Amino acid sequence: MEEAAIGSIQSRSLWYRTRAYFSRNLINIFAGALFALLAIFLLYPIGAVLVKSLWGDDGFTLEFYQEFFTFTVYYESLFNTLILGTVTMIILVVVGFCFAYLTTRGPLWLRKPLKIVALLPLAAPPYIFAISSITLLGRNGFINNLFNLDFNIYSWTGVIAAQCLAFLPLSFMMIENVLNSLNPSLEETASDMGASEFRIIRSITIPLCAPGLLKAALLVFVMTIAEFGNPAILG
Repeated sequence: MEEAAIGSIQSRSLWYRTRAYFSRNLINIFAGALFALLAIFLLYPIGAVLVKSLWGDDGFTLEFYQEFFTFTVYYESLFNTLILGTVTMIILVVVGFCFAYLTTRGPLWLRKPLKIVALLPLAAPPYIFAISSITLLGRNGFINNLFNLDFNIYSWTGVIAAQCLAFLPLSFMMIENVLNSLNPSLEETASDMGASEFRIIRSITIPLCAPGLLKAALLVFVMTIAEFGNPAILG
């Protein structure tokens, strides 16, 4: 009986210690599990591709990189991708900020309609905008025929427009959250002291939300260069 009681006490003590350990270190355990998943599904594939790019049949080689910079089609594609990402990023940060500013500080009657317009592209996958652009502005597109236009949708302009439509909600939501988190007292004080709205935006609002704008710009840039559907259809 005594041995059974001692065993029961020890098992309970072990259970309480284990539960206390997990309670104290739950965040660390969760973070470790996420890092392990990240390493397995992201870091390992990238590392494997990098190793294979430096390793040929005869061992270490830079042949693949030499081939990349030998054929113009490869580095021109890289250059065009970076241009597309940069231009789309700049446009969407500006447009996203304008939409977000009007939906957070604009007239009340205008806020909800603008928010619906900004979030409407979420209803379709990105490549759908390329297909709809062809339907409306293609060689036999509805708008081109209706107004007798000669707009070429299969161009830089068409690709950039499709990318901007596809990723406008992303830019808008990030910048809107930043503007909502700002303390409006500084802007209200500047307005009471006679500062114009443009000066308030330039001197107070934009500097305060600059980190959020940079995050939105980075995310839009990454998503734009990763999106292949619109450039493949319209490019």
